Amino acid sequence: MPLSDWVNWIEVFLWSIAGIAVLASARRCGSDRRALAITAGIAFLLFAGSDYVELSTGAWWKPPWLLAWKAACVAALFWCLVRYARLKKRP
Repeated sequence: MPLSDWVNWIEVFLWSIAGIAVLASARRCGSDRRALAITAGIAFLLFAGSDYVELSTGAWWKPPWLLAWKAACVAALFWCLVRYARLKKRP
């Protein structure tokens, strides 16, 4: 198995663990942060799914819909980060 496949399997595992952990933490959040945690958890799990698909395509940019999938996940996670920073500033 090529090294790139090992790296993708590690990424699938790490993003899945991150998604599960964030989803599990959503139970302890207030209602305003709960939706954000659920969104971030799902985005992490979808990102893990895109790495799994990448194992069969061989590249993160081929086919183009895989690149769009990954970009959407990164955009969602960035949005969650910005939203969390704004929520954290609130008293």
